[in-house]
Amino acid sequence: MKLLPFLMASAYGRKKGGARTDNEGIAKLESTINALNNDQNELFNDSRFKKSLQNRLNFLRRYHNRSASCATGPAPDFYVESNNESIAQSIQAYHDAVFVGTGKKCDRKRSRPHVQNQIKKLTTKGCSKKHGDCSSLHSSNRIAFKKGENIIVGAASKFENDVVVFQNIKYAEHARFEHSITNDFDAYANENGVFDFSSPGKSCITTGGVNIGSKTLPVDTELSEDCLYAKIIARKDSVISSSDEKRNVLAWLHGGTFNFGGADATYESPDNLVAEHDLIVAKLNYRLGAFGNWYFSSDDTNYQMGDQRNGMKWIYSNISKFNGDNENITLGGSSAGGRSVMNHMTSPDSFNYFNNALTIGAQAVPYWQKSEVEEIFKRIYGHISTANAELGGCFNAMPHKTCLQMLPTEDFAQLSGMVGGVYAQFAFEKNKITQAESAWYPVIDGNFITSDPLQKSWLVMLSKI
Repeated sequence: MKLLPFLMASAYGRKKGGARTDNEGIAKLESTINALNNDQNELFNDSRFKKSLQNRLNFLRRYHNRSASCATGPAPDFYVESNNESIAQSIQAYHDAVFVGTGKKCDRKRSRPHVQNQIKKLTTKGCSKKHGDCSSLHSSNRIAFKKGENIIVGAASKFENDVVVFQNIKYAEHARFEHSITNDFDAYANENGVFDFSSPGKSCITTGGVNIGSKTLPVDTELSEDCLYAKIIARKDSVISSSDEKRNVLAWLHGGTFNFGGADATYESPDNLVAEHDLIVAKLNYRLGAFGNWYFSSDDTNYQMGDQRNGMKWIYSNISKFNGDNENITLGGSSAGGRSVMNHMTSPDSFNYFNNALTIGAQAVPYWQKSEVEEIFKRIYGHISTANAELGGCFNAMPHKTCLQMLPTEDFAQLSGMVGGVYAQFAFEKNKITQAESAWYPVIDGNFITSDPLQKSWLVMLSKI
C-alpha cells in the first residue's frame, strides 16, 4: 500500500468561485480505509490510526462540500521522528496537524520550509486542540521520510542529531562459494509500500587461521554468513532536498586485512563527517576470509571482490532515492579497503560505478599468484582429507566444493581456522615474509584481478611522468 491515497486527499476540493474539483482524493482515502480494515500488518493495524483516517475522511467531505478555497498539488516531501510503533500513524498525525484547514495560503503551507518549521513547533510546543493527538511526533530513534509516494524509514544517528542512518539494506543475495546477485530496490518494500531501514543489519562472520584477531576490529551487529548489507548515512534535511540539490556520495569499503571489519565497525563511524560536510556515505559489507576468497579455480574464487562490485552497482543504481548524486560517487577505503579501491580502479568492469577514488593506507603486500594459491590449496585439501571422517566422509565421496557447501556455518569457520595457517607456512618456505599474514587474501586470477593493482597503478603513474 502506498502513502499516496491518504497524503494526496487534502489536495482536492472546490476552487474559489468555481465548480467543484475532482474528489478522487476522497475516493482514494475511502479505499484506503476499507483496505486497512482487513490489513493485519502491525505497522498499519492500529485502531487509533484507523480512527484518525476516518476522522480525516469526515473532515475532507465537509471541506469539499463547503467550497474549499484552493486545490494545490501533493504535499512536499518531509520527515517525522517518532517513538510510536506505527510510523504511519505518526505521519498521518503530522500531516493532519499541518494541512487540515488550509485556505488561501495553502501554497505557502505546502512549501518545504513551512513543513519543517511546523514539525519543529509540534515537537517543541506540543499540539493545539485542532491537531488532535500528535504525541507520537516527539523525537525518537525512528525517522520516517515521505518521499514521493513511499515511506522510507531510517534510524536516528547515535552521534549526530542532524543525521539519519538507513541500515539493514540487503544489497545482494549469495550462496556459499557462489558469486552474489544484486537485489532490486523495490524488493525491500513491505505489502504497505513502506521501506523500513531502521533495524540493524548483520556483519560478515570471520574465520580463523589469521595472525591478528577480530577483537582489534570490532563490529556492533550480529555476525552471520548471510551478511551482504549496506548502510547509508545522510543528513535528514538532505534526504528530502529537491532533486536539483543532490549530494556528493562517498562509497566506503572497510579495512581489516580482507578478514575482519564491516560496515558496522565501531571505529569507522562517518556521522560527524556527514553532519559537517553534508555528503552521503554508503558503507558495504563483503564476505570475509575463507568465505570470501576460498580458491577452487581461476574462475571460481574472489567472491569478495564480486560482492564489492555488486554493492557499488547497487549504490550507483539506488543512491538517488536518498538524494545522492550517482554521477559524483567517490569510491574510498582504508587499509584492505584502500587496496580494494585499487582493485576497482584497475578493473574496467567496475569503472561505471564511481567517478573518483580515495585510498588511505593501502598495504603494499603482494596478492597471491594463481600458481602459489594452487599449491597452498593442494596442501589445504590434503589436511582436510585426513579429517574426512569428521566431515561425514563427503570430502572424498563428492566434489570438494559440494562437500564444503554442505557444512554448517560454524563448522566451516572452524575448519578454515584449522587450515589457514598453511598460508603462513608457505610464505616462510618461499621467503615471502611480507605475506605471512596474508591468509585468505585475494588472488590474481586473470578474471577479477588480472595483475597486482598496486604495481599496475605505479606503472600508470610512471608512464605519465
